[in-house]
Amino acid sequence: MINPDTIKTVLYEPGQTSIHTILKNDRCLYSGELVENMITKNPKLKVMTFDNALIKIQKIQTKKYNKPWLKITEEKFMEMLEILPPLKWNTTNGVEMFAMSEFDEGTYTGHYAHYKGKYYYATRMITCPRCALVEELKKQIGEI
Repeated sequence: MINPDTIKTVLYEPGQTSIHTILKNDRCLYSGELVENMITKNPKLKVMTFDNALIKIQKIQTKKYNKPWLKITEEKFMEMLEILPPLKWNTTNGVEMFAMSEFDEGTYTGHYAHYKGKYYYATRMITCPRCALVEELKKQIGEI
């Protein structure tokens, strides 16, 4: 298992949401292939620090997934609640909310909310604080 704290350099293709490979001594950590050969095969690949690649990936994922909360039916809310074991199922400031235990990509997963008889859905990072999600939803529906 690789410790992310020890990863310094990677090959990353701009615009993608994953790192192409980890580099060590100008070679692919897994195959041993030289960086130059890999870039020749795919000229879009760029050598960069792991941290810079993660920042680029997070920007892409934020743009892709952070859309407004959508209204859904009670049936859809219940279906998603019962289909897989929910994560972080609780009530915060009057909003019942849970997250899906199956992730869309990286740390992004579906969040479902029930508030004042209405039901909502949005994809967000699992690490988003519950109170921030509740505040975001309430702002969107004009409660704050």
